[in-house]
Amino acid sequence: MKGLLLWTFILTVLTVIGLTFLLGFVILSKSRALETSAALNAEEISGVINLLQAAQPGTVHQYTLPQTECEIKIDDISVTVSMKAGRKGTHSLGYIKQQSIDVVDGTETCDPKKDKIIYLVRCKNTVAMSQSTKPC
Repeated sequence: MKGLLLWTFILTVLTVIGLTFLLGFVILSKSRALETSAALNAEEISGVINLLQAAQPGTVHQYTLPQTECEIKIDDISVTVSMKAGRKGTHSLGYIKQQSIDVVDGTETCDPKKDKIIYLVRCKNTVAMSQSTKPC
C-alpha cells in the first residue's frame, strides 16, 4: 500500500512539473509569434508603400489587417505596428524610403473579432492609407 501511494505521489509531482514547464513554453511561444507578426506586418506595409511611391497615380493595394488587437501608424518615414495580447505588447518598425512622393500620416486599428481591410493608394503626389479605394 505504501509503495502505491509513493508512486502516485511521484507521478503527481512529475505531472505538475511537466505541466508547469509546458505552460511556460506555450506562453513564450505566443509572445514570440506576436513579435514576429508585428515585424512582418510592419515590413510588408512599408514595402508596399515604397513600391507605391514608384507606381502610377491611381494604383491601389488591398491589405488585410491581422485579426488581433493592434494599431498601425504610418508617417512620412516609418510604419509602426503595435500588437497586444494580454498584458504584453510589442512594437515593430518598417522604414519608408524618402522620395518625392509624400506619405500621408494615418492610423488604423485592427478588429480582434473579424478581418479588416485597408487600402494603400497612390494619389497624384501622395501615398495614403484609407478604408476606401478613392481617398484622393
